[in-house]
Amino acid sequence: MVYLLAAQVWRVDIYFHIQSAKTILDGGVLFKDFGNSHPAGIVFLHWSLIQLFGYENISIALKVTALLSQTIAAFILYKIIYSFYDKTIGLVISLIFLLALAINWELWPANIMLFYILPVFAGIYVLVLNQEKQRFFSYFLAGICFSISTLLSTNTIFYTLLVPAFSIYRNRSFKYFFLHSIAGFLGFLIPFAINMAYFIYNDALIDYYNWNILWGAIYAGYRPWYERIFVAFPFSLIKTWAWFPLYIVFGYGVYHLVREKLYRNNAYAFFALALFAVALLSRLGMVRSNIRYSLFLLPGLIIMLPIAWNYFKVSKHYDKKKQYGYLLVLFIIFALAQTNLKAYRVSRYYVDYNRKNLHEWVISNSDKDDSIFVWHEGYEIYYRTGRKMATGIFSTSEFLESLSAWKADNFEHLGIFYEKFIEEFKRDKPLLVIDLKPDFRLKNKWKRENKIEYYFQKFYSYFKEHYEMVKIIDGAKIYRRIN
Repeated sequence: MVYLLAAQVWRVDIYFHIQSAKTILDGGVLFKDFGNSHPAGIVFLHWSLIQLFGYENISIALKVTALLSQTIAAFILYKIIYSFYDKTIGLVISLIFLLALAINWELWPANIMLFYILPVFAGIYVLVLNQEKQRFFSYFLAGICFSISTLLSTNTIFYTLLVPAFSIYRNRSFKYFFLHSIAGFLGFLIPFAINMAYFIYNDALIDYYNWNILWGAIYAGYRPWYERIFVAFPFSLIKTWAWFPLYIVFGYGVYHLVREKLYRNNAYAFFALALFAVALLSRLGMVRSNIRYSLFLLPGLIIMLPIAWNYFKVSKHYDKKKQYGYLLVLFIIFALAQTNLKAYRVSRYYVDYNRKNLHEWVISNSDKDDSIFVWHEGYEIYYRTGRKMATGIFSTSEFLESLSAWKADNFEHLGIFYEKFIEEFKRDKPLLVIDLKPDFRLKNKWKRENKIEYYFQKFYSYFKEHYEMVKIIDGAKIYRRIN
Protein backbone atom coordinates (compact mmCIF):
# COMPACT_ATOMS: atom_id res chain seq x y z
CA MET A 1 0.00 0.00 0.00
CA VAL A 2 2.91 2.34 0.72
CA TYR A 3 4.26 1.58 -2.74
CA LEU A 4 0.95 2.19 -4.49
CA LEU A 5 -0.48 5.11 -2.54
CA ALA A 6 2.17 6.86 -0.45
CA ALA A 7 5.56 6.50 -2.17
CA GLN A 8 5.94 8.64 -5.28
CA VAL A 9 7.73 8.05 -8.57
CA TRP A 10 10.77 10.28 -8.25
CA ARG A 11 13.78 8.82 -10.11
CA VAL A 12 15.19 10.97 -12.91
CA ASP A 13 15.40 8.01 -15.33
CA ILE A 14 11.64 7.51 -15.10
CA TYR A 15 10.90 11.16 -15.89
CA PHE A 16 13.40 10.84 -18.73
CA HIS A 17 11.35 8.01 -20.24
CA ILE A 18 8.08 9.83 -19.60
CA GLN A 19 9.37 12.90 -21.44
CA SER A 20 10.73 10.75 -24.23
CA ALA A 21 7.32 9.09 -24.64
CA LYS A 22 5.63 12.51 -24.50
CA THR A 23 7.74 13.60 -27.47
CA ILE A 24 6.31 10.72 -29.53
CA LEU A 25 2.82 11.49 -28.25
CA ASP A 26 3.20 15.09 -29.48
CA GLY A 27 4.14 13.91 -32.97
CA GLY A 28 7.91 13.76 -32.60
CA VAL A 29 10.21 10.90 -33.50
CA LEU A 30 12.38 9.07 -30.99
CA PHE A 31 16.12 9.82 -31.36
CA LYS A 32 15.42 12.43 -34.04
CA ASP A 33 13.45 14.77 -31.76
CA PHE A 34 14.55 13.40 -28.40
CA GLY A 35 18.09 12.30 -27.56
CA ASN A 36 17.98 8.93 -25.83
CA SER A 37 20.80 6.54 -25.07
CA HIS A 38 18.38 3.84 -23.93
CA PRO A 39 16.79 1.28 -26.28
CA ALA A 40 13.46 2.12 -27.86
CA GLY A 41 11.41 -0.61 -26.17
CA ILE A 42 11.27 1.04 -22.76
CA VAL A 43 10.16 4.31 -24.35
CA PHE A 44 7.38 2.61 -26.32
CA LEU A 45 6.25 0.93 -23.08
CA HIS A 46 5.86 4.34 -21.42
CA TRP A 47 4.17 5.69 -24.56
CA SER A 48 1.67 2.82 -24.46
CA LEU A 49 0.87 3.49 -20.80
CA ILE A 50 0.31 7.19 -21.52
CA GLN A 51 -1.99 6.26 -24.41
CA LEU A 52 -3.98 3.88 -22.20
CA PHE A 53 -4.13 5.79 -18.91
CA GLY A 54 -3.32 9.39 -19.80
CA TYR A 55 -0.28 11.57 -19.23
CA GLU A 56 -1.52 12.77 -15.83
CA ASN A 57 -1.95 9.19 -14.57
CA ILE A 58 1.39 7.81 -15.74
CA SER A 59 2.76 7.57 -12.19
CA ILE A 60 0.12 5.18 -10.88
CA ALA A 61 0.02 3.38 -14.24
CA LEU A 62 3.75 2.64 -13.98
CA LYS A 63 3.43 1.32 -10.45
CA VAL A 64 0.46 -0.91 -11.25
CA THR A 65 2.21 -2.19 -14.40
CA ALA A 66 5.34 -2.88 -12.38
CA LEU A 67 3.39 -4.89 -9.79
CA LEU A 68 1.62 -6.84 -12.52
CA SER A 69 4.93 -7.50 -14.28
CA GLN A 70 6.53 -8.70 -11.04
CA THR A 71 3.61 -10.99 -10.25
CA ILE A 72 3.61 -12.64 -13.68
CA ALA A 73 7.41 -12.98 -13.55
CA ALA A 74 7.13 -14.64 -10.12
CA PHE A 75 4.56 -17.11 -11.48
CA ILE A 76 6.82 -17.98 -14.42
CA LEU A 77 9.73 -18.43 -12.00
CA TYR A 78 7.54 -20.80 -9.99
CA LYS A 79 6.89 -22.83 -13.15
CA ILE A 80 10.62 -22.89 -13.98
CA ILE A 81 11.60 -24.20 -10.53
CA TYR A 82 8.68 -26.65 -10.52
CA SER A 83 10.04 -28.14 -13.76
CA PHE A 84 13.03 -29.38 -11.75
CA TYR A 85 11.77 -29.62 -8.16
CA ASP A 86 8.36 -29.72 -6.45
CA LYS A 87 5.58 -27.16 -6.09
CA THR A 88 6.58 -26.13 -2.57
CA ILE A 89 10.12 -25.18 -3.55
CA GLY A 90 8.81 -23.40 -6.63
CA LEU A 91 6.36 -21.37 -4.54
CA VAL A 92 8.96 -20.47 -1.91
CA ILE A 93 11.51 -19.33 -4.50
CA SER A 94 8.93 -17.17 -6.29
CA LEU A 95 7.95 -15.55 -2.97
CA ILE A 96 11.62 -14.89 -2.17
CA PHE A 97 11.90 -13.23 -5.57
CA LEU A 98 9.00 -10.89 -4.77
CA LEU A 99 10.44 -10.19 -1.31
CA ALA A 100 13.83 -9.31 -2.82
CA LEU A 101 12.11 -6.69 -4.99
CA ALA A 102 10.13 -5.25 -2.08
CA ILE A 103 12.82 -5.18 0.59
CA ASN A 104 14.88 -2.34 -0.88
CA TRP A 105 13.17 1.00 -1.50
CA GLU A 106 15.55 1.96 -4.32
CA LEU A 107 14.18 -0.94 -6.38
CA TRP A 108 10.60 0.30 -6.10
CA PRO A 109 10.35 2.85 -8.93
CA ALA A 110 9.25 1.15 -12.12
CA ASN A 111 12.55 1.38 -13.99
CA ILE A 112 14.09 -0.48 -16.91
CA MET A 113 15.82 -2.95 -14.62
CA LEU A 114 12.48 -4.17 -13.36
CA PHE A 115 10.57 -4.62 -16.62
CA TYR A 116 13.27 -6.70 -18.36
CA ILE A 117 12.80 -9.62 -15.95
CA LEU A 118 9.42 -10.73 -17.31
CA PRO A 119 10.53 -11.46 -20.92
CA VAL A 120 13.79 -12.99 -19.63
CA PHE A 121 11.91 -15.43 -17.38
CA ALA A 122 9.50 -16.17 -20.24
CA GLY A 123 12.42 -17.02 -22.53
CA ILE A 124 14.02 -19.23 -19.89
CA TYR A 125 10.73 -21.02 -19.26
CA VAL A 126 10.39 -21.81 -22.96
CA LEU A 127 13.88 -23.32 -22.95
CA VAL A 128 13.18 -25.32 -19.79
CA LEU A 129 9.96 -26.72 -21.26
CA ASN A 130 11.99 -27.75 -24.28
CA GLN A 131 14.32 -30.02 -22.30
CA GLU A 132 13.15 -33.35 -23.66
CA LYS A 133 11.74 -32.80 -27.15
CA GLN A 134 14.15 -30.06 -28.24
CA ARG A 135 11.71 -28.31 -30.58
CA PHE A 136 13.23 -25.72 -32.90
CA PHE A 137 10.17 -23.53 -32.39
CA SER A 138 10.96 -23.30 -28.67
CA TYR A 139 14.39 -21.85 -29.42
CA PHE A 140 12.69 -19.48 -31.85
CA LEU A 141 10.26 -18.30 -29.13
CA ALA A 142 13.10 -17.92 -26.66
CA GLY A 143 14.86 -15.68 -29.17
CA ILE A 144 11.76 -13.47 -29.39
CA CYS A 145 11.58 -13.17 -25.60
CA PHE A 146 15.27 -12.27 -25.24
CA SER A 147 14.93 -9.74 -28.05
CA ILE A 148 12.06 -8.01 -26.24
CA SER A 149 14.20 -7.91 -23.10
CA THR A 150 17.09 -6.39 -25.07
CA LEU A 151 14.77 -3.70 -26.43
CA LEU A 152 13.96 -2.82 -22.82
CA SER A 153 17.58 -2.87 -21.66
CA THR A 154 20.41 -3.42 -24.11
CA ASN A 155 22.81 -5.18 -21.73
CA THR A 156 20.39 -8.09 -21.30
CA ILE A 157 21.39 -9.23 -24.78
CA PHE A 158 23.72 -11.67 -22.99
CA TYR A 159 20.69 -13.81 -22.15
CA THR A 160 20.61 -14.89 -25.79
CA LEU A 161 23.68 -17.00 -24.94
CA LEU A 162 21.33 -19.34 -23.07
CA VAL A 163 19.98 -20.57 -26.41
CA PRO A 164 23.23 -22.18 -27.64
CA ALA A 165 24.18 -23.11 -24.05
CA PHE A 166 21.02 -25.19 -23.58
CA SER A 167 21.46 -26.79 -27.00
CA ILE A 168 25.08 -27.79 -26.35
CA TYR A 169 24.30 -29.27 -22.95
CA ARG A 170 21.31 -31.27 -24.18
CA ASN A 171 22.63 -32.52 -27.53
CA ARG A 172 26.44 -32.35 -27.49
CA SER A 173 26.13 -31.91 -31.23
CA PHE A 174 27.48 -29.12 -33.44
CA LYS A 175 24.67 -29.71 -35.91
CA TYR A 176 21.93 -29.02 -33.37
CA PHE A 177 23.95 -26.25 -31.78
CA PHE A 178 24.07 -24.51 -35.15
CA LEU A 179 20.40 -25.13 -36.06
CA HIS A 180 19.09 -24.12 -32.64
CA SER A 181 21.23 -20.99 -32.64
CA ILE A 182 19.84 -20.04 -36.05
CA ALA A 183 16.29 -20.59 -34.76
CA GLY A 184 16.98 -18.39 -31.75
CA PHE A 185 18.60 -15.74 -33.93
CA LEU A 186 15.62 -15.65 -36.30
CA GLY A 187 13.29 -15.22 -33.33
CA PHE A 188 15.51 -12.44 -32.00
CA LEU A 189 15.25 -10.62 -35.32
CA ILE A 190 11.46 -10.27 -35.28
CA PRO A 191 11.02 -7.68 -32.47
CA PHE A 192 14.23 -6.02 -33.60
CA ALA A 193 12.92 -5.75 -37.19
CA ILE A 194 9.65 -4.21 -35.95
CA ASN A 195 11.70 -1.75 -33.93
CA MET A 196 13.82 -0.83 -36.95
CA ALA A 197 10.73 -0.44 -39.17
CA TYR A 198 9.67 2.48 -36.97
CA PHE A 199 12.93 4.32 -37.61
CA ILE A 200 12.98 3.50 -41.32
CA TYR A 201 9.40 4.77 -41.71
CA ASN A 202 10.25 8.00 -39.86
CA ASP A 203 13.54 8.53 -41.70
CA ALA A 204 15.45 8.33 -38.42
CA LEU A 205 18.02 5.60 -39.09
CA ILE A 206 20.95 8.00 -38.80
CA ASP A 207 19.56 9.36 -35.53
CA TYR A 208 19.06 5.81 -34.32
CA TYR A 209 22.67 4.99 -35.13
CA ASN A 210 24.02 8.15 -33.51
CA TRP A 211 22.19 7.66 -30.24
CA ASN A 212 21.65 3.93 -29.81
CA ILE A 213 24.89 2.68 -31.38
CA LEU A 214 27.48 5.47 -31.35
CA TRP A 215 26.61 7.16 -28.07
CA GLY A 216 25.60 3.86 -26.44
CA ALA A 217 28.96 2.28 -27.29
CA ILE A 218 30.87 5.29 -25.95
CA TYR A 219 28.88 5.33 -22.72
CA ALA A 220 29.16 1.59 -22.20
CA GLY A 221 32.90 1.61 -22.81
CA TYR A 222 34.18 4.56 -20.84
CA ARG A 223 34.88 2.53 -17.69
CA PRO A 224 37.47 -0.32 -17.90
CA TRP A 225 36.59 -3.86 -16.83
CA TYR A 226 38.43 -3.73 -13.48
CA GLU A 227 36.49 -0.61 -12.46
CA ARG A 228 33.23 -2.32 -13.43
CA ILE A 229 34.08 -5.25 -11.15
CA PHE A 230 34.81 -2.88 -8.27
CA VAL A 231 31.56 -1.02 -8.94
CA ALA A 232 29.58 -4.27 -8.92
CA PHE A 233 31.59 -5.93 -6.14
CA PRO A 234 31.83 -4.95 -3.35
CA PHE A 235 30.37 -1.43 -3.65
CA SER A 236 26.95 -2.50 -4.91
CA LEU A 237 26.86 -5.39 -2.44
CA ILE A 238 27.21 -2.96 0.46
CA LYS A 239 24.43 -0.77 -0.91
CA THR A 240 22.10 -3.76 -1.23
CA TRP A 241 22.58 -4.81 2.42
CA ALA A 242 18.95 -5.97 2.57
CA TRP A 243 19.92 -8.83 0.25
CA PHE A 244 22.63 -10.01 2.65
CA PRO A 245 20.88 -13.34 3.49
CA LEU A 246 20.37 -13.95 -0.23
CA TYR A 247 24.09 -13.42 -0.88
CA ILE A 248 25.02 -15.88 1.88
CA VAL A 249 22.69 -18.61 0.61
CA PHE A 250 23.81 -17.98 -2.98
CA GLY A 251 27.47 -18.35 -1.99
CA TYR A 252 26.66 -21.55 -0.11
CA GLY A 253 24.96 -22.98 -3.20
CA VAL A 254 27.76 -21.99 -5.58
CA TYR A 255 30.39 -23.46 -3.26
CA HIS A 256 28.76 -26.89 -3.34
CA LEU A 257 27.88 -26.71 -7.02
CA VAL A 258 31.50 -26.07 -8.00
CA ARG A 259 33.06 -28.38 -5.42
CA GLU A 260 30.86 -31.32 -6.43
CA LYS A 261 31.02 -30.39 -10.14
CA LEU A 262 27.26 -30.80 -10.36
CA TYR A 263 27.09 -28.95 -13.67
CA ARG A 264 28.50 -32.01 -15.46
CA ASN A 265 25.52 -34.29 -14.98
CA ASN A 266 22.83 -32.23 -13.26
CA ALA A 267 20.62 -30.27 -15.65
CA TYR A 268 19.45 -27.78 -13.03
CA ALA A 269 23.01 -27.12 -11.80
CA PHE A 270 24.14 -26.39 -15.36
CA PHE A 271 21.11 -24.21 -15.91
CA ALA A 272 21.75 -22.28 -12.66
CA LEU A 273 25.43 -21.74 -13.45
CA ALA A 274 24.68 -20.61 -17.01
CA LEU A 275 21.98 -18.22 -15.81
CA PHE A 276 24.27 -16.70 -13.19
CA ALA A 277 26.99 -16.22 -15.82
CA VAL A 278 24.73 -14.23 -18.18
CA ALA A 279 23.21 -12.31 -15.26
CA LEU A 280 26.71 -11.33 -14.15
CA LEU A 281 27.61 -10.20 -17.68
CA SER A 282 24.43 -8.12 -17.80
CA ARG A 283 25.32 -6.47 -14.49
CA LEU A 284 28.91 -5.75 -15.55
CA GLY A 285 27.51 -4.13 -18.68
CA MET A 286 26.33 -1.24 -16.48
CA VAL A 287 29.10 1.17 -15.57
CA ARG A 288 27.65 2.62 -12.35
CA SER A 289 27.07 1.37 -8.82
CA ASN A 290 23.40 2.38 -8.57
CA ILE A 291 21.43 -0.04 -6.41
CA ARG A 292 18.79 -0.57 -9.08
CA TYR A 293 21.43 -2.08 -11.39
CA SER A 294 21.69 -4.98 -8.95
CA LEU A 295 18.38 -6.16 -10.42
CA PHE A 296 20.38 -7.42 -13.39
CA LEU A 297 22.07 -9.87 -11.03
CA LEU A 298 18.91 -11.00 -9.24
CA PRO A 299 17.86 -13.89 -11.55
CA GLY A 300 21.32 -15.45 -11.16
CA LEU A 301 21.11 -15.20 -7.36
CA ILE A 302 17.57 -16.52 -7.02
CA ILE A 303 18.09 -19.53 -9.25
CA MET A 304 20.86 -20.90 -7.01
CA LEU A 305 18.65 -21.18 -3.91
CA PRO A 306 17.25 -24.73 -4.48
CA ILE A 307 20.79 -26.11 -4.73
CA ALA A 308 21.75 -24.40 -1.48
CA TRP A 309 18.61 -25.74 0.22
CA ASN A 310 19.34 -29.33 -0.81
CA TYR A 311 22.79 -29.19 0.75
CA PHE A 312 21.58 -27.35 3.82
CA LYS A 313 19.07 -30.14 4.55
CA VAL A 314 21.86 -32.71 4.89
CA SER A 315 24.34 -30.46 6.69
CA LYS A 316 25.05 -30.25 10.41
CA HIS A 317 23.48 -26.75 10.41
CA TYR A 318 20.01 -28.11 9.62
CA ASP A 319 19.35 -28.84 13.28
CA LYS A 320 19.50 -25.10 13.95
CA LYS A 321 16.99 -24.23 11.24
CA LYS A 322 14.55 -22.69 13.73
CA GLN A 323 17.19 -20.32 15.12
CA TYR A 324 18.23 -19.31 11.61
CA GLY A 325 14.58 -18.84 10.72
CA TYR A 326 13.91 -16.52 13.65
CA LEU A 327 16.96 -14.41 12.83
CA LEU A 328 15.90 -14.22 9.20
CA VAL A 329 12.35 -13.14 10.07
CA LEU A 330 13.66 -10.40 12.39
CA PHE A 331 16.04 -9.20 9.68
CA ILE A 332 13.24 -9.10 7.08
CA ILE A 333 10.91 -7.20 9.43
CA PHE A 334 13.60 -4.61 10.11
CA ALA A 335 14.50 -4.27 6.41
CA LEU A 336 10.86 -3.92 5.32
CA ALA A 337 10.11 -1.34 8.03
CA GLN A 338 13.20 0.66 7.09
CA THR A 339 12.53 0.50 3.37
CA ASN A 340 8.87 1.57 3.67
CA LEU A 341 9.76 4.52 5.89
CA LYS A 342 12.66 5.54 3.65
CA ALA A 343 10.61 5.22 0.48
CA TYR A 344 7.86 7.41 1.88
CA ARG A 345 10.22 10.12 3.15
CA VAL A 346 12.59 10.26 0.18
CA SER A 347 9.95 10.13 -2.53
CA ARG A 348 7.79 12.70 -0.76
CA TYR A 349 10.77 15.02 -0.43
CA TYR A 350 11.63 14.83 -4.12
CA VAL A 351 8.04 15.29 -5.27
CA ASP A 352 6.31 17.48 -2.68
CA TYR A 353 9.13 19.61 -1.27
CA ASN A 354 12.18 19.67 -3.50
CA ARG A 355 11.73 22.37 -6.18
CA LYS A 356 8.03 22.81 -5.36
CA ASN A 357 8.45 26.61 -5.31
CA LEU A 358 10.25 26.37 -8.65
CA HIS A 359 7.36 24.44 -10.19
CA GLU A 360 4.81 26.99 -8.97
CA TRP A 361 6.85 29.96 -10.20
CA VAL A 362 7.28 28.48 -13.68
CA ILE A 363 3.54 27.74 -13.92
CA SER A 364 2.68 31.28 -12.80
CA ASN A 365 5.12 32.99 -15.16
CA SER A 366 4.55 31.09 -18.39
CA ASP A 367 1.70 29.83 -20.53
CA LYS A 368 0.93 26.18 -21.09
CA ASP A 369 2.07 26.38 -24.71
CA ASP A 370 5.42 27.96 -23.81
CA SER A 371 8.56 25.88 -23.97
CA ILE A 372 11.24 25.84 -21.29
CA PHE A 373 14.67 24.31 -21.01
CA VAL A 374 16.39 22.85 -17.95
CA TRP A 375 20.18 22.90 -17.89
CA HIS A 376 21.80 19.85 -16.22
CA GLU A 377 18.93 17.33 -15.77
CA GLY A 378 15.24 17.75 -16.59
CA TYR A 379 14.18 15.74 -13.55
CA GLU A 380 10.45 16.16 -12.82
CA ILE A 381 10.32 19.80 -13.91
CA TYR A 382 8.77 19.36 -17.36
CA TYR A 383 6.24 16.85 -16.03
CA ARG A 384 5.26 18.82 -12.91
CA THR A 385 4.97 22.17 -14.70
CA GLY A 386 3.26 20.80 -17.81
CA ARG A 387 5.53 22.91 -20.02
CA LYS A 388 7.02 21.77 -23.32
CA MET A 389 10.65 20.75 -23.42
CA ALA A 390 12.77 22.83 -25.78
CA THR A 391 15.37 20.91 -27.80
CA GLY A 392 15.75 17.16 -27.72
CA ILE A 393 18.25 17.08 -24.85
CA PHE A 394 16.93 16.09 -21.43
CA SER A 395 20.32 15.94 -19.73
CA THR A 396 23.15 18.30 -20.72
CA SER A 397 25.41 16.86 -18.01
CA GLU A 398 25.20 13.32 -19.36
CA PHE A 399 24.79 13.79 -23.11
CA LEU A 400 26.74 16.97 -23.80
CA GLU A 401 29.23 17.63 -21.01
CA SER A 402 30.29 14.28 -19.61
CA LEU A 403 34.08 14.55 -19.56
CA SER A 404 34.46 10.78 -19.08
CA ALA A 405 32.41 10.10 -22.22
CA TRP A 406 34.29 12.72 -24.25
CA LYS A 407 37.64 11.26 -23.21
CA ALA A 408 36.49 7.74 -24.02
CA ASP A 409 35.56 9.06 -27.46
CA ASN A 410 38.92 10.87 -27.79
CA PHE A 411 36.91 14.07 -28.36
CA GLU A 412 35.94 12.86 -31.84
CA HIS A 413 32.19 12.24 -32.31
CA LEU A 414 30.19 13.75 -29.46
CA GLY A 415 30.30 17.19 -31.03
CA ILE A 416 27.47 16.17 -33.36
CA PHE A 417 25.11 16.01 -30.36
CA TYR A 418 26.25 19.38 -29.00
CA GLU A 419 25.98 20.99 -32.43
CA LYS A 420 22.46 19.67 -32.90
CA PHE A 421 21.48 20.90 -29.44
CA ILE A 422 22.64 24.43 -30.25
CA GLU A 423 20.65 24.43 -33.49
CA GLU A 424 17.53 23.17 -31.71
CA PHE A 425 17.92 25.72 -28.91
CA LYS A 426 18.03 28.56 -31.44
CA ARG A 427 15.05 27.05 -33.27
CA ASP A 428 12.83 26.46 -30.22
CA LYS A 429 13.67 29.73 -28.43
CA PRO A 430 12.51 28.58 -24.96
CA LEU A 431 10.80 31.27 -22.91
CA LEU A 432 12.57 30.20 -19.71
CA VAL A 433 15.90 28.53 -19.06
CA ILE A 434 16.33 26.93 -15.64
CA ASP A 435 19.95 26.46 -14.65
CA LEU A 436 20.27 23.78 -11.97
CA LYS A 437 24.05 24.21 -11.99
CA PRO A 438 24.12 27.96 -11.28
CA ASP A 439 26.18 30.03 -13.71
CA PHE A 440 26.47 26.89 -15.85
CA ARG A 441 29.31 25.76 -13.56
CA LEU A 442 31.47 28.62 -14.77
CA LYS A 443 32.39 29.77 -11.25
CA ASN A 444 33.28 26.45 -9.63
CA LYS A 445 36.38 24.30 -10.03
CA TRP A 446 34.85 22.11 -12.72
CA LYS A 447 36.53 22.84 -16.04
CA ARG A 448 35.46 22.05 -19.55
CA GLU A 449 38.21 20.61 -21.67
CA ASN A 450 39.03 20.54 -25.34
CA LYS A 451 35.95 20.55 -27.60
CA ILE A 452 33.52 20.70 -24.68
CA GLU A 453 34.71 24.25 -24.00
CA TYR A 454 34.45 25.11 -27.70
CA TYR A 455 30.85 23.98 -28.04
CA PHE A 456 29.79 25.42 -24.70
CA GLN A 457 31.12 28.86 -25.59
CA LYS A 458 29.32 28.61 -28.91
CA PHE A 459 26.08 28.02 -27.02
CA TYR A 460 26.81 30.49 -24.22
CA SER A 461 27.59 33.41 -26.52
CA TYR A 462 24.11 33.07 -28.06
CA PHE A 463 22.52 32.55 -24.65
CA LYS A 464 24.03 35.70 -23.08
CA GLU A 465 22.76 37.80 -25.95
CA HIS A 466 19.15 36.60 -25.74
CA TYR A 467 18.48 35.81 -22.06
CA GLU A 468 18.59 37.62 -18.74
CA MET A 469 18.31 36.28 -15.21
CA VAL A 470 14.98 37.02 -13.55
CA LYS A 471 14.81 34.79 -10.48
CA ILE A 472 16.79 32.58 -8.10
CA ILE A 473 14.63 29.93 -6.49
CA ASP A 474 15.23 26.54 -4.88
CA GLY A 475 18.93 26.84 -5.70
CA ALA A 476 18.27 27.33 -9.41
CA LYS A 477 18.75 30.42 -11.55
CA ILE A 478 15.93 31.20 -13.98
CA TYR A 479 16.55 33.15 -17.18
CA ARG A 480 13.93 34.68 -19.47
CA ARG A 481 14.18 35.33 -23.19
CA ILE A 482 14.49 39.06 -23.91
CA ASN A 483 14.14 39.03 -27.70
